[in-house]
Amino acid sequence: MTGASLSVKKSGHIKMFILEINLISKIFVLLLLVEFVATVKSCPRVPQINATDIKHPLQRCISQCLGLPSFTKNCTINYKTGGFLDEPCRVRKPFEPTWAKTDQKIMVCLLDELLDPFDSIKMLQLNFCTHLSIGPWFFYDPDTNKISPRQILIDRFNKTKVFAQKQGIPVIMNFGSMEPGDGMDGVTFSKVAADVNLRTQLIKRMLELVDEYKFDGIDLRWYYPGCIIYDCVKGNKKDKENLVIMAKELYPALKVKGKLFFLHVGKFDSILMNGYDMNILWNFVDYFYMTTYVYEDTWKTSLFPSTGMHNLIYSIGIIKDKIGAARMKKVLAGVASFAALYELVQKNTVPRSKSSEVTKGRLANYSEVCQTIRKKNYSILKDNKTNNYAYNATHVFSYDDLNTLTAKIEYLKSAGVVGFIFGYISNDDWKDECGCGTMPILRMTAELLHGAGCPLRQCV
Repeated sequence: MTGASLSVKKSGHIKMFILEINLISKIFVLLLLVEFVATVKSCPRVPQINATDIKHPLQRCISQCLGLPSFTKNCTINYKTGGFLDEPCRVRKPFEPTWAKTDQKIMVCLLDELLDPFDSIKMLQLNFCTHLSIGPWFFYDPDTNKISPRQILIDRFNKTKVFAQKQGIPVIMNFGSMEPGDGMDGVTFSKVAADVNLRTQLIKRMLELVDEYKFDGIDLRWYYPGCIIYDCVKGNKKDKENLVIMAKELYPALKVKGKLFFLHVGKFDSILMNGYDMNILWNFVDYFYMTTYVYEDTWKTSLFPSTGMHNLIYSIGIIKDKIGAARMKKVLAGVASFAALYELVQKNTVPRSKSSEVTKGRLANYSEVCQTIRKKNYSILKDNKTNNYAYNATHVFSYDDLNTLTAKIEYLKSAGVVGFIFGYISNDDWKDECGCGTMPILRMTAELLHGAGCPLRQCV
């Protein structure tokens, strides 16, 4: 073999070797790319990957090519599922109006008048609510016994109502209020229910209004039969019987129209005992609901969680005792997105439930809680089962987070409730000031109820 041919052969081997090296390198790069992309797509349970934190130079290069951000967000939420981004959007079956469908989970969102109409439509687009309750849509004048529309509310939320129904979300007309100026208070309800003619006229007019304004049902709020607000000594003892009569007349008329009937019931034993014959009412109501929140009002002088686990166990226990565990499939529990802010009487002390004296309490929204804790010198007392406190030398917040919500919702689900009625929606974080996405409390509650998607992260 000549030197020239040997040189050519050696050169060929070198070229083949180089080609093999190039091929191996390309395969290695490709494998890294596949592995990296798969990692990004299979990690919806962690915060979004930070390109500056990637140590491997090749992966950093790929991350830059993929356009990954150079910062980390607290949460990357897929609002269609309540889970995280890159997670496929699961399809939810439309609601079927029957309690016999045991796999149905009900999420009734209560619109309050402080909520921006634009935000209410956004909430519906994100698929958190199975039902919407609006009102009081009408005002009852006890002097003339006439019902007139509350035009300000109608103008504010009529687009929301129409949008919800186009989305297949039943919209319920709520009727009744704690305040006389907002609809029909408990005293007026008692007088009307006791008078056969007035009661008949009221039911007839309510049914007409459901058709005229195209509602999908009635949410009856009598605060409270047998009691005047929370005072059961002054209440009319015949209210309990009259509520049953009213339900027996209203329920079949709604069923003929294919409408739903929701009934608000008291969360305290004295109210439930004095005003509601639950075993009879169970046959004439589609869903009962208890507003199992705001147990300790802002006028209290001692510090308590606004909705402690012991409150839920108490209220759910008394209704379960009245109707039995098997009938809890018609019961909705209350969940709300609000916090409370108190001023400490004894300054520079660590707050303690039941023993710390407080004053000047008020409701607070979650944006305020997040911003105040982050900007000012606040310390956190975590309780993963009932409520959290954030405090400084002079003030203390009481609020829920993912851990306390999870504990409460898991308890409520284990108690057999069919779902939740969600209140104080306007107090949620609508501008994502907490870094958890918009409406974090409503979103977490909806996802925990439906039990799908990835586990939710603690963002606050």
